[in-house]
Order: sequence, then structure tokens, then C-alpha cells
Amino acid sequence: AVKRDMKAAAWISASYAFGAAAFLIDFLRDSFSLIFVSVVTNVLYTITVVTFSAGMAMRYREHAPWTALLLAAAVNLSAYALFLFVHDDMWMRAFAVNLGNGLILTIGLFAIRSHMYRAIDKAVFGVYALMCVQFVVRPVIVFLLDDTPFTIETYNDSVFFIAFHLAVGVIAVTMAMTLFVSFSMQIIEDLGERSITD
Repeated sequence: AVKRDMKAAAWISASYAFGAAAFLIDFLRDSFSLIFVSVVTNVLYTITVVTFSAGMAMRYREHAPWTALLLAAAVNLSAYALFLFVHDDMWMRAFAVNLGNGLILTIGLFAIRSHMYRAIDKAVFGVYALMCVQFVVRPVIVFLLDDTPFTIETYNDSVFFIAFHLAVGVIAVTMAMTLFVSFSMQIIEDLGERSITD
């Protein structure tokens, strides 16, 4: 159990590192070629959700659904490329990558749905579900409420940009805190079991 938890923690930590890198590049996008930054950040965000979903699956059921995760990632990035290089449409591109990342996360969510026994793990599941849902609901709400021009040039000043970073940032921090409690409780339980057997 300890080895499994360490492996899962490593994958989840890696996902946060990839996500932090994507966030940072996103905020510095005016310093680089806009298309280059768009490609790099969206690849990093996709790697973030794949590694997070894999780590969560390893934490709760020992193995990750790699085939489904990588297939969904390939579809996600293909849809992104389609609406960037073939039919250049910022809104469609934004919807595609958000729905794609939500799908990848949902694959991980379904993989662990029957493995959540403790109250803290049910809390983790709840935050994870919220993370998945916001990738679908948030872009739709922004699309319906915001009628300002949405292009690759205006992205940094858009409501979409602010809503994305605010929602994902808050949920990511909440998830990190919830997982910290979950892992800490597991360590305490493992130490208690060892002391009894010793």
C-alpha cells in the first residue's frame, strides 16, 4: 500500500508541476509567439490531466486506464489542432480542449468511483467530480454571457481566460489540500497497523 501511494503521489505531483508550468506560460504569453504559446500550454494542460487522472487511479485502484487516457488525449489534441491549423476558430478550439480535458478527467473519475470508502476519500471524489463538471459548464456559461471579441490576440484579457484560471486554480488548491489530508490519514493508519503487528 505504501509503495502504491508513493507511486500515485509522484504522478499527482507531476501533474501539478505540469499544470503550474502551463499556468506560468499562459500568463507570460505576450512575451512569445501567440500560436507557439497556445500549442505549448494546451499540450501541457493535456499532460496535466492525463498524469493527474493516472495518479488518482493508481491511488485508489492500483493501476491507471492508460489506453483510454492516451486515446482521449490524442483525440483532444487532434481536435485542438483541427480548430487551430485547419478551421481557425478560437471558440471551437476553446470548447474542444475544455471538453477534451474534462473527458480525460472523467475517465479517471469513473475508474475510481467504486473505490472510495472513507469520508475523506468521498470528499476527494466530490472535488474531482466538480473539477470534471467545470470543464464543461464554465466555457458554456462564458460563451452565453460574454459577447466581446474572442481571438488569440484578445485571449489574455478575456473573461474566458480569467474564468479558466480562477476556476481551475481554486479547484486545484482545494484538491491538493483534500489529497494532503487523505494521504496523511493513510500514513497514520499504516503506522498504526505496523505498530499493532510489531
